[in-house]
Amino acid sequence: MPKQIATRRPRIGSDSMRHRFAAWTFAVSLNGFWLYLGALDTVGRAPRTSTTAAWYALVGLACLVGAWLNRDTLVVRLRRMARPTTWFVVAALVLAAWFLLNVVLVSHTSSLSRTFAALLVLWSGPTALLGLSLPREALAPAAVGLAVLGAGYAIVEWAAFVHGHSTNERFSPIANLDPISAAQIPALGAIALLAAGLPKRFGVLRMTAVVVMVAGSVLPGSRGPIVAIVFGVLATVLLLPRRTWLVLTPAIVVGLVLGLIGAAHVGSGEYLSSAITGGFGSNQISTVHIRREWWSTAIKAVPDDPLVGHGVAMFVDNTPEAHRLGVAGERTYPHNSPLESIYSLGLLGAIPYAVFIVSPLTALIALVGRRLRPSAVVLGVGLWVFAFANANVSGEIGADAVVWAAGALVVGLYADTAAAR
Repeated sequence: MPKQIATRRPRIGSDSMRHRFAAWTFAVSLNGFWLYLGALDTVGRAPRTSTTAAWYALVGLACLVGAWLNRDTLVVRLRRMARPTTWFVVAALVLAAWFLLNVVLVSHTSSLSRTFAALLVLWSGPTALLGLSLPREALAPAAVGLAVLGAGYAIVEWAAFVHGHSTNERFSPIANLDPISAAQIPALGAIALLAAGLPKRFGVLRMTAVVVMVAGSVLPGSRGPIVAIVFGVLATVLLLPRRTWLVLTPAIVVGLVLGLIGAAHVGSGEYLSSAITGGFGSNQISTVHIRREWWSTAIKAVPDDPLVGHGVAMFVDNTPEAHRLGVAGERTYPHNSPLESIYSLGLLGAIPYAVFIVSPLTALIALVGRRLRPSAVVLGVGLWVFAFANANVSGEIGADAVVWAAGALVVGLYADTAAAR
Protein backbone atom coordinates (compact mmCIF):
# COMPACT_ATOMS: atom_id res chain seq x y z
CA MET A 1 0.00 0.00 0.00
CA PRO A 2 1.28 3.47 -0.75
CA LYS A 3 2.41 5.44 2.22
CA GLN A 4 0.09 8.15 3.40
CA ILE A 5 1.51 11.63 3.12
CA ALA A 6 1.45 13.33 6.50
CA THR A 7 -0.10 16.78 6.50
CA ARG A 8 0.87 19.33 9.09
CA ARG A 9 -0.78 22.55 10.03
CA PRO A 10 1.52 25.49 9.50
CA ARG A 11 3.36 26.60 12.64
CA ILE A 12 2.94 30.11 13.97
CA GLY A 13 6.52 30.89 13.03
CA SER A 14 6.15 29.56 9.51
CA ASP A 15 6.31 31.88 6.51
CA SER A 16 2.67 31.18 5.65
CA MET A 17 1.35 32.11 9.09
CA ARG A 18 3.59 35.17 9.41
CA HIS A 19 2.49 36.45 6.02
CA ARG A 20 -1.19 35.89 6.74
CA PHE A 21 -1.01 37.57 10.12
CA ALA A 22 0.80 40.60 8.70
CA ALA A 23 -1.49 40.79 5.67
CA TRP A 24 -4.75 40.72 7.62
CA THR A 25 -3.41 43.07 10.28
CA PHE A 26 -2.54 45.52 7.50
CA ALA A 27 -6.04 45.15 6.04
CA VAL A 28 -7.81 45.60 9.38
CA SER A 29 -5.66 48.61 10.25
CA LEU A 30 -6.60 50.42 7.04
CA ASN A 31 -10.14 49.17 6.49
CA GLY A 32 -11.47 47.66 9.71
CA PHE A 33 -12.45 50.56 11.97
CA TRP A 34 -16.08 49.98 11.05
CA LEU A 35 -15.92 46.60 12.81
CA TYR A 36 -15.26 48.36 16.12
CA LEU A 37 -17.99 50.97 15.66
CA GLY A 38 -20.38 48.38 14.24
CA ALA A 39 -19.92 46.15 17.29
CA LEU A 40 -20.67 49.07 19.63
CA ASP A 41 -23.66 50.07 17.52
CA THR A 42 -25.03 46.53 17.70
CA VAL A 43 -25.00 46.51 21.51
CA GLY A 44 -26.27 50.08 21.69
CA ARG A 45 -23.11 51.63 23.16
CA ALA A 46 -21.52 54.91 22.14
CA PRO A 47 -17.74 54.91 21.63
CA ARG A 48 -15.65 56.51 24.36
CA THR A 49 -12.19 57.97 24.10
CA SER A 50 -10.80 55.12 26.19
CA THR A 51 -12.38 52.35 24.09
CA THR A 52 -11.37 54.02 20.81
CA ALA A 53 -7.82 54.46 22.09
CA ALA A 54 -7.80 50.80 23.10
CA TRP A 55 -8.86 49.80 19.56
CA TYR A 56 -6.08 51.79 17.94
CA ALA A 57 -3.56 50.62 20.53
CA LEU A 58 -4.41 46.97 19.85
CA VAL A 59 -4.27 47.46 16.08
CA GLY A 60 -1.01 49.41 16.37
CA LEU A 61 0.49 46.69 18.55
CA ALA A 62 -0.57 44.04 16.04
CA CYS A 63 1.12 46.09 13.30
CA LEU A 64 4.34 46.21 15.32
CA VAL A 65 4.14 42.45 15.89
CA GLY A 66 3.61 41.88 12.17
CA ALA A 67 6.61 44.08 11.35
CA TRP A 68 8.72 42.18 13.88
CA LEU A 69 7.69 38.82 12.42
CA ASN A 70 8.76 40.06 8.98
CA ARG A 71 11.81 41.97 10.19
CA ASP A 72 14.07 40.07 7.79
CA THR A 73 12.30 41.71 4.85
CA LEU A 74 12.40 45.09 6.59
CA VAL A 75 16.11 44.89 7.35
CA VAL A 76 17.01 43.79 3.83
CA ARG A 77 15.04 46.65 2.29
CA LEU A 78 16.67 49.20 4.57
CA ARG A 79 20.17 47.83 4.01
CA ARG A 80 19.89 48.11 0.25
CA MET A 81 19.82 51.90 0.62
CA ALA A 82 17.65 52.33 -2.48
CA ARG A 83 17.43 56.09 -2.79
CA PRO A 84 13.62 56.63 -2.78
CA THR A 85 13.28 54.17 0.10
CA THR A 86 15.94 55.91 2.16
CA TRP A 87 14.46 59.34 1.41
CA PHE A 88 11.01 58.16 2.45
CA VAL A 89 12.14 56.61 5.72
CA VAL A 90 14.20 59.65 6.75
CA ALA A 91 11.45 62.09 5.71
CA ALA A 92 8.77 60.07 7.53
CA LEU A 93 10.82 60.03 10.74
CA VAL A 94 11.53 63.77 10.57
CA LEU A 95 7.94 64.60 9.69
CA ALA A 96 6.55 62.47 12.52
CA ALA A 97 9.01 63.90 15.04
CA TRP A 98 8.26 67.52 14.12
CA PHE A 99 4.50 66.84 13.99
CA LEU A 100 4.56 65.53 17.57
CA LEU A 101 6.90 68.27 18.76
CA ASN A 102 4.69 70.89 17.13
CA VAL A 103 1.67 69.53 18.99
CA VAL A 104 3.57 69.80 22.29
CA LEU A 105 5.10 73.24 21.73
CA VAL A 106 2.67 75.08 19.45
CA SER A 107 -0.69 73.29 19.43
CA HIS A 108 -0.93 72.16 23.05
CA THR A 109 -4.15 74.13 23.62
CA SER A 110 -6.01 72.13 20.97
CA SER A 111 -7.57 68.81 21.97
CA LEU A 112 -7.99 67.98 18.28
CA SER A 113 -4.24 68.27 17.71
CA ARG A 114 -3.62 65.79 20.53
CA THR A 115 -6.08 63.41 18.88
CA PHE A 116 -4.17 63.62 15.60
CA ALA A 117 -0.88 63.08 17.44
CA ALA A 118 -2.31 59.96 19.08
CA LEU A 119 -3.50 58.65 15.70
CA LEU A 120 -0.04 59.20 14.26
CA VAL A 121 1.59 57.26 17.10
CA LEU A 122 -0.97 54.47 17.43
CA TRP A 123 -2.15 54.07 13.84
CA SER A 124 -0.38 55.79 10.95
CA GLY A 125 3.19 55.10 12.11
CA PRO A 126 2.77 51.40 13.00
CA THR A 127 0.79 50.70 9.81
CA ALA A 128 3.51 52.37 7.72
CA LEU A 129 6.17 50.24 9.44
CA LEU A 130 4.12 47.13 8.71
CA GLY A 131 3.67 48.22 5.08
CA LEU A 132 7.43 48.63 4.68
CA SER A 133 8.00 45.15 6.08
CA LEU A 134 5.31 43.31 4.08
CA PRO A 135 6.96 40.79 1.73
CA ARG A 136 5.49 40.40 -1.73
CA GLU A 137 4.02 37.04 -0.74
CA ALA A 138 1.85 38.81 1.85
CA LEU A 139 0.37 41.39 -0.53
CA ALA A 140 -2.09 39.03 -2.22
CA PRO A 141 -3.78 38.09 1.09
CA ALA A 142 -3.59 41.76 2.12
CA ALA A 143 -5.52 42.72 -1.01
CA VAL A 144 -8.08 40.01 -0.28
CA GLY A 145 -8.40 41.25 3.29
CA LEU A 146 -8.98 44.85 2.18
CA ALA A 147 -11.53 43.66 -0.38
CA VAL A 148 -13.40 41.42 2.09
CA LEU A 149 -13.65 44.23 4.65
CA GLY A 150 -14.76 46.69 1.98
CA ALA A 151 -17.37 44.29 0.64
CA GLY A 152 -18.61 43.54 4.16
CA TYR A 153 -19.22 47.19 4.87
CA ALA A 154 -20.82 47.73 1.45
CA ILE A 155 -23.29 44.95 2.27
CA VAL A 156 -24.16 46.75 5.53
CA GLU A 157 -24.67 49.96 3.55
CA TRP A 158 -27.00 48.42 1.01
CA ALA A 159 -28.91 46.51 3.70
CA ALA A 160 -29.59 49.85 5.44
CA PHE A 161 -30.58 51.31 2.09
CA VAL A 162 -33.08 48.52 1.42
CA HIS A 163 -34.58 48.95 4.90
CA GLY A 164 -35.34 52.59 4.17
CA HIS A 165 -32.53 54.38 5.98
CA SER A 166 -32.71 58.01 4.86
CA THR A 167 -30.89 61.25 5.61
CA ASN A 168 -31.00 64.93 4.77
CA GLU A 169 -27.23 65.19 4.45
CA ARG A 170 -24.71 62.37 4.13
CA PHE A 171 -25.26 58.65 4.60
CA SER A 172 -23.58 56.38 7.16
CA PRO A 173 -25.55 53.40 8.47
CA ILE A 174 -23.23 52.72 11.44
CA ALA A 175 -23.55 55.24 14.26
CA ASN A 176 -20.51 57.50 14.80
CA LEU A 177 -18.83 56.39 11.56
CA ASP A 178 -18.22 59.64 9.73
CA PRO A 179 -19.38 59.74 6.09
CA ILE A 180 -15.86 60.27 4.73
CA SER A 181 -14.69 57.02 6.34
CA ALA A 182 -17.95 55.39 5.27
CA ALA A 183 -17.03 56.17 1.66
CA GLN A 184 -13.34 55.28 1.95
CA ILE A 185 -13.93 51.75 3.24
CA PRO A 186 -15.66 50.30 0.15
CA ALA A 187 -13.44 52.46 -2.08
CA LEU A 188 -10.28 50.86 -0.69
CA GLY A 189 -11.94 47.47 -1.02
CA ALA A 190 -12.74 48.11 -4.68
CA ILE A 191 -9.16 49.15 -5.46
CA ALA A 192 -7.75 46.12 -3.66
CA LEU A 193 -10.13 43.79 -5.50
CA LEU A 194 -9.18 45.32 -8.85
CA ALA A 195 -5.49 44.82 -8.04
CA ALA A 196 -5.85 41.27 -6.74
CA GLY A 197 -4.72 38.69 -9.25
CA LEU A 198 -7.74 36.40 -8.96
CA PRO A 199 -8.29 33.30 -11.13
CA LYS A 200 -10.67 33.61 -14.10
CA ARG A 201 -13.32 31.49 -12.38
CA PHE A 202 -13.93 34.41 -10.01
CA GLY A 203 -14.59 36.82 -12.90
CA VAL A 204 -18.35 37.24 -12.41
CA LEU A 205 -18.04 37.45 -8.62
CA ARG A 206 -15.24 39.99 -8.97
CA MET A 207 -17.28 42.20 -11.31
CA THR A 208 -20.31 42.03 -9.02
CA ALA A 209 -18.25 42.93 -5.96
CA VAL A 210 -16.65 45.86 -7.81
CA VAL A 211 -20.09 47.20 -8.73
CA VAL A 212 -21.33 46.88 -5.13
CA MET A 213 -18.26 48.53 -3.59
CA VAL A 214 -17.92 51.36 -6.10
CA ALA A 215 -21.61 52.13 -5.62
CA GLY A 216 -21.11 51.91 -1.87
CA SER A 217 -18.32 54.49 -2.01
CA VAL A 218 -20.67 56.96 -3.74
CA LEU A 219 -23.72 56.31 -1.53
CA PRO A 220 -22.50 58.27 1.56
CA GLY A 221 -22.37 61.47 -0.48
CA SER A 222 -18.80 62.52 0.41
CA ARG A 223 -17.11 64.31 -2.48
CA GLY A 224 -13.49 63.73 -1.41
CA PRO A 225 -13.56 59.92 -1.49
CA ILE A 226 -15.40 59.99 -4.84
CA VAL A 227 -12.63 62.13 -6.34
CA ALA A 228 -10.07 59.81 -4.79
CA ILE A 229 -11.69 56.60 -6.01
CA VAL A 230 -11.86 57.95 -9.57
CA PHE A 231 -8.10 58.58 -9.52
CA GLY A 232 -7.30 55.37 -7.63
CA VAL A 233 -9.46 53.13 -9.80
CA LEU A 234 -8.18 54.74 -13.00
CA ALA A 235 -4.55 54.22 -11.94
CA THR A 236 -5.28 50.61 -10.97
CA VAL A 237 -7.25 49.63 -14.06
CA LEU A 238 -4.76 51.17 -16.50
CA LEU A 239 -2.04 48.89 -15.11
CA LEU A 240 -4.08 45.76 -15.66
CA PRO A 241 -3.97 43.71 -18.88
CA ARG A 242 -6.15 45.20 -21.60
CA ARG A 243 -8.51 42.23 -21.67
CA THR A 244 -9.09 42.75 -17.95
CA TRP A 245 -9.81 46.47 -17.91
CA LEU A 246 -12.11 46.16 -20.90
CA VAL A 247 -14.28 43.95 -18.69
CA LEU A 248 -13.88 45.83 -15.38
CA THR A 249 -14.38 49.36 -16.72
CA PRO A 250 -18.11 48.79 -17.44
CA ALA A 251 -18.48 47.37 -13.91
CA ILE A 252 -16.92 50.54 -12.47
CA VAL A 253 -19.20 52.78 -14.54
CA VAL A 254 -22.27 50.78 -13.50
CA GLY A 255 -21.18 51.08 -9.86
CA LEU A 256 -20.82 54.86 -10.12
CA VAL A 257 -24.25 55.21 -11.74
CA LEU A 258 -25.95 52.95 -9.18
CA GLY A 259 -24.24 54.86 -6.39
CA LEU A 260 -25.53 58.18 -7.71
CA ILE A 261 -29.05 56.79 -8.08
CA GLY A 262 -28.91 55.37 -4.56
CA ALA A 263 -27.56 58.63 -3.15
CA ALA A 264 -30.43 60.55 -4.76
CA HIS A 265 -32.92 58.11 -3.23
CA VAL A 266 -31.43 57.96 0.26
CA GLY A 267 -31.01 61.72 0.57
CA SER A 268 -27.25 62.17 0.32
CA GLY A 269 -27.45 63.11 -3.35
CA GLU A 270 -28.49 66.68 -2.54
CA TYR A 271 -25.38 67.14 -0.42
CA LEU A 272 -23.25 65.53 -3.09
CA SER A 273 -24.55 67.55 -6.02
CA SER A 274 -25.18 70.96 -4.53
CA ALA A 275 -25.42 71.89 -0.85
CA ILE A 276 -27.09 71.33 2.49
CA THR A 277 -30.32 73.24 2.73
CA GLY A 278 -32.08 71.61 5.67
CA GLY A 279 -32.52 73.98 8.59
CA PHE A 280 -30.96 77.04 6.95
CA GLY A 281 -33.85 78.39 4.92
CA SER A 282 -32.87 79.52 1.47
CA ASN A 283 -29.18 79.95 2.41
CA GLN A 284 -27.16 77.07 1.04
CA ILE A 285 -24.07 75.67 2.75
CA SER A 286 -21.56 74.61 0.12
CA THR A 287 -18.62 72.50 1.28
CA VAL A 288 -16.89 73.35 -1.98
CA HIS A 289 -17.02 77.03 -1.06
CA ILE A 290 -15.96 76.25 2.52
CA ARG A 291 -12.85 74.44 1.34
CA ARG A 292 -11.99 77.22 -1.07
CA GLU A 293 -12.28 79.70 1.81
CA TRP A 294 -10.19 77.51 4.11
CA TRP A 295 -7.45 77.04 1.55
CA SER A 296 -7.21 80.69 0.51
CA THR A 297 -7.19 81.84 4.15
CA ALA A 298 -4.50 79.31 5.09
CA ILE A 299 -2.31 80.30 2.12
CA LYS A 300 -2.56 84.00 3.02
CA ALA A 301 -1.61 83.24 6.65
CA VAL A 302 1.51 81.19 5.84
CA PRO A 303 3.91 84.22 5.86
CA ASP A 304 2.90 85.03 9.44
CA ASP A 305 4.73 81.97 10.80
CA PRO A 306 6.76 80.54 7.92
CA LEU A 307 9.26 78.47 9.93
CA VAL A 308 7.35 76.64 12.66
CA GLY A 309 3.81 77.15 11.35
CA HIS A 310 0.59 77.95 13.16
CA GLY A 311 0.20 74.58 14.85
CA VAL A 312 -1.66 71.35 14.17
CA ALA A 313 -5.47 71.74 14.12
CA MET A 314 -5.14 75.43 15.07
CA PHE A 315 -6.82 76.80 11.93
CA VAL A 316 -9.72 79.08 12.91
CA ASP A 317 -12.90 78.64 10.87
CA ASN A 318 -14.33 82.09 10.14
CA THR A 319 -16.08 81.30 6.87
CA PRO A 320 -19.54 82.76 6.25
CA GLU A 321 -20.92 79.23 6.46
CA ALA A 322 -19.36 78.80 9.92
CA HIS A 323 -21.14 81.93 11.14
CA ARG A 324 -24.48 80.67 9.81
CA LEU A 325 -23.90 77.29 11.41
CA GLY A 326 -22.89 78.83 14.73
CA VAL A 327 -19.40 77.28 14.76
CA ALA A 328 -17.36 80.35 13.83
CA GLY A 329 -14.07 80.57 15.69
CA GLU A 330 -13.73 76.82 16.25
CA ARG A 331 -10.40 75.14 15.55
CA THR A 332 -10.05 72.81 12.59
CA TYR A 333 -7.46 71.92 9.93
CA PRO A 334 -7.20 73.00 6.27
CA HIS A 335 -8.47 69.63 4.91
CA ASN A 336 -5.53 69.51 2.50
CA SER A 337 -2.40 67.73 3.68
CA PRO A 338 0.16 69.55 1.48
CA LEU A 339 -1.31 72.88 2.58
CA GLU A 340 -1.44 71.68 6.18
CA SER A 341 2.26 70.85 6.05
CA ILE A 342 3.21 74.48 5.32
CA TYR A 343 0.42 76.23 7.27
CA SER A 344 0.44 74.07 10.42
CA LEU A 345 4.06 72.84 10.47
CA GLY A 346 5.88 75.59 8.59
CA LEU A 347 8.98 74.96 6.53
CA LEU A 348 10.19 72.51 9.19
CA GLY A 349 7.26 70.30 8.23
CA ALA A 350 6.68 71.24 4.59
CA ILE A 351 10.16 70.17 3.45
CA PRO A 352 10.05 66.64 4.93
CA TYR A 353 6.43 66.31 3.79
CA ALA A 354 7.45 67.15 0.21
CA VAL A 355 10.15 64.44 0.35
CA PHE A 356 7.64 62.12 2.03
CA ILE A 357 5.38 62.50 -1.04
CA VAL A 358 7.96 62.76 -3.83
CA SER A 359 9.98 59.69 -2.83
CA PRO A 360 7.12 57.16 -3.24
CA LEU A 361 6.03 59.00 -6.38
CA THR A 362 9.55 58.50 -7.78
CA ALA A 363 9.45 54.83 -6.81
CA LEU A 364 5.96 54.49 -8.27
CA ILE A 365 7.03 55.91 -11.64
CA ALA A 366 10.00 53.57 -11.74
CA LEU A 367 7.87 50.53 -10.91
CA VAL A 368 5.20 51.40 -13.47
CA GLY A 369 7.88 51.93 -16.13
CA ARG A 370 8.87 48.28 -15.97
CA ARG A 371 7.23 45.83 -18.32
CA LEU A 372 6.44 43.39 -15.54
CA ARG A 373 3.69 44.78 -13.30
CA PRO A 374 2.70 42.12 -10.76
CA SER A 375 -0.43 42.49 -8.66
CA ALA A 376 1.70 43.70 -5.72
CA VAL A 377 2.82 46.73 -7.73
CA VAL A 378 -0.72 47.39 -8.98
CA LEU A 379 -2.00 47.32 -5.40
CA GLY A 380 0.70 49.71 -4.20
CA VAL A 381 0.07 52.15 -7.03
CA GLY A 382 -3.72 52.08 -6.63
CA LEU A 383 -3.59 52.61 -2.86
CA TRP A 384 -1.06 55.45 -3.06
CA VAL A 385 -2.85 57.34 -5.85
CA PHE A 386 -6.17 57.00 -3.99
CA ALA A 387 -4.62 58.11 -0.70
CA PHE A 388 -2.80 61.13 -2.12
CA ALA A 389 -5.86 62.28 -4.07
CA ASN A 390 -7.96 62.06 -0.91
CA ALA A 391 -5.27 63.88 1.11
CA ASN A 392 -5.63 66.87 -1.19
CA VAL A 393 -9.38 67.11 -0.57
CA SER A 394 -10.01 65.86 2.97
CA GLY A 395 -6.63 64.88 4.39
CA GLU A 396 -4.90 65.45 7.73
CA ILE A 397 -1.27 64.39 8.06
CA GLY A 398 -1.40 62.54 11.38
CA ALA A 399 -4.62 60.70 10.56
CA ASP A 400 -3.75 59.91 6.91
CA ALA A 401 -2.77 56.31 7.66
CA VAL A 402 -3.42 55.20 4.08
CA VAL A 403 -0.93 57.78 2.77
CA TRP A 404 1.73 56.61 5.23
CA ALA A 405 1.07 52.92 4.63
CA ALA A 406 0.77 53.12 0.83
CA GLY A 407 3.94 55.20 0.57
CA ALA A 408 5.83 52.68 2.69
CA LEU A 409 4.44 49.83 0.60
CA VAL A 410 5.55 51.43 -2.66
CA VAL A 411 9.10 52.26 -1.53
CA GLY A 412 9.39 48.78 -0.04
CA LEU A 413 8.53 47.22 -3.39
CA TYR A 414 11.01 49.56 -5.07
CA ALA A 415 13.74 48.44 -2.65
CA ASP A 416 13.16 44.84 -3.77
CA THR A 417 14.17 45.81 -7.29
CA ALA A 418 17.58 47.02 -6.08
CA ALA A 419 18.71 43.40 -5.72
CA ALA A 420 18.11 42.80 -9.44
CA ARG A 421 20.51 45.53 -10.56
